[in-house]
Amino acid sequence: MKKIILTSVLVLLAVIFVSAQESNLNQTDAKGLKQGQWEEKITTGVSKGLYVNDQKEGNWITYGPNGNLLRIEAFSKGLREGVFVEIDQRGYLVTETYYKNNLLEGVAKKYYYGTNPASVIDYKAGKINGKKKVYYENAAGKVTEESEYTDDIKNGTSNFFAINGDPIAEFIYKDGQLEGVQKSYYPGKKLLSEQNYLHNLESGLYKEYYESGKVKIESNYKAGKLEGPYKEYNEDGGLLNEGAYVDGEKEGKWTEYDGAGKILKVVKFTKGVEKK
Repeated sequence: MKKIILTSVLVLLAVIFVSAQESNLNQTDAKGLKQGQWEEKITTGVSKGLYVNDQKEGNWITYGPNGNLLRIEAFSKGLREGVFVEIDQRGYLVTETYYKNNLLEGVAKKYYYGTNPASVIDYKAGKINGKKKVYYENAAGKVTEESEYTDDIKNGTSNFFAINGDPIAEFIYKDGQLEGVQKSYYPGKKLLSEQNYLHNLESGLYKEYYESGKVKIESNYKAGKLEGPYKEYNEDGGLLNEGAYVDGEKEGKWTEYDGAGKILKVVKFTKGVEKK
């Protein structure tokens, strides 16, 4: 990919170089409007391209202090239109995007050092629409997050992965808020927890599991707070703790078991405070 882009750059450079030789640089017309080929000094080096009636037009190329290529960008009537490419001091791609009417459009790619992808994002009219993929820095092509967006807002499934590709979590969004069953995983793709959400708050059943797949905790939520029965089990399925929550606080009788049916302790609570 790097070689293809650099070849295209050389063609563009040749066109601009010839044009620059045939005309004077940095000229204005009788109205003081910039016209023709210009070279502009910027903080990172020098930018070269064409002005038409004081507006950037066509391909502009930016060079660093040592003459190394840093940026290629396309303009139409002063607005970004078409390819936008950034290159680091070593000649590797950093950014590869496209613009339409000065707004990001289509697939935008960013890279870590070398050619390893950092992110691949779908844009429409300047906003993320579609998939967004984020990659691990030191593992070529390994995805850490893959999410769905509508107008810059998460909408749909977001998946998170370990560096070996195993799932870490699966979240579902609606208009930027968690909605539905959210899942997390142990290393090795084994389910760790399931939690239902409503309007970005925990709501309904929560289950947590041992790596063996056996249920560890069963509880319920209402508007983000624990509400109703709570049970905790050992890995053999024996009951360890049992009680209830009201408005996020322990309420009533709570019983502790040995896991084999024997009661070890009974405690009563009122609004989370243990009764003596």
